[in-house]
Amino acid sequence: HGVTGARHRALFTLLLKSGLRLNEALGLEMKDLSLAEHSMRLPNTKSGLAQTRGWHPDADPTLHAWLKLRAGLPGTHVFCTTKGTPVLDTNVRDALRLAAKHAGISHRVRAHCHSLRHTFASDLEAGGASLLTISRLLGHESIVTTAVYVRHLTNADAINALQSIELPSV
Repeated sequence: HGVTGARHRALFTLLLKSGLRLNEALGLEMKDLSLAEHSMRLPNTKSGLAQTRGWHPDADPTLHAWLKLRAGLPGTHVFCTTKGTPVLDTNVRDALRLAAKHAGISHRVRAHCHSLRHTFASDLEAGGASLLTISRLLGHESIVTTAVYVRHLTNADAINALQSIELPSV
């Protein structure tokens, strides 16, 4: 769907591959991105403190495709309308619900931008990232907050992990 579709694909991919909150992503300005370092400066985070966070290189193709289209548009925000104005969060939420519907995702499954943040954390955990690493990538001040994002670990998973850990002999 042209420019808007490319923008939404890039935004949803960035949310999924960076763990950003929607308002953090929508607040990004072009000057905040470092494409070479896969990092971005977030001047306004939930904590009120500026942070530097990263994204996984898997987001590059859709992000670069959007930025190529975005280059001809006015304004400073990374995710802007064709007029260069910042995208509204309500438009993004509606677009995600529509994309979920088109993908055949059941209406009983709630498609929310924040669920992409939780998926990012779960994917990091499944990939072997430590809780501390996940916490830093999400911009949390405490790993207690991060633990909520990865609490899906079952007892069976914990027992299986235990089998592969070398403990000192008694």
